[in-house]
Amino acid sequence: MFDLLREYASLHHHIGLPGIGTITLEHSSEKVKDGEEVTIPGIGILKNNEVGLLQLETIVSENQLLKPVIAERVIRKNETHTILVGDSEKTSVQMSEWLNETGSVANAKWWAWAAAILVIALGMIAYSFSANDWRSSATGNQQTITPLPPPAEISAAFK
Repeated sequence: MFDLLREYASLHHHIGLPGIGTITLEHSSEKVKDGEEVTIPGIGILKNNEVGLLQLETIVSENQLLKPVIAERVIRKNETHTILVGDSEKTSVQMSEWLNETGSVANAKWWAWAAAILVIALGMIAYSFSANDWRSSATGNQQTITPLPPPAEISAAFK
C-alpha cells in the first residue's frame, strides 16, 4: 500500500485525501543530505541515521487525540442494571434469580431419572431369572445350533 502511495506521490507530487486534506510534495533545500536535521512542525524531526538512511523521529504531543485510555473493570455487587437477553431487557436481579432458579431445578431432577432407570433395569433382570427358575442359563442364549450337511452337488464337486 505504501509503495503505491509513494509511486503516486512521486508521479503527481500530491495525494488527495477526501475529507482530510492533501499531502503535497515540495522541493526545498537538501539540508538532510548535509547532515542537518529538519523539523517538520506537528510531525517530527527528519534526519539521516548512522547508516545514512533517512529517519523520521515523531513528536508526540500531550494533547493528542489518540492517547491511550486506562480501562478498569468495575464490579458493583447489589447494584441493579439492565441486560439485553435475546430481544428483551431484564434487570441483573431478575437474571440472577432466573439463573439460580433454573440451575437448582435442573440439578435436582437428574438423580430421580437415574433411580427410575436403575429400578426398571433391576426389575427386568429379576424377571429374566425368575422365568428361568433362577438358573445361570437366564444370562444368555443356551440354544444349540447344529450345522446342516452341504448340498449333494457341492460335496460331489470336491471329490
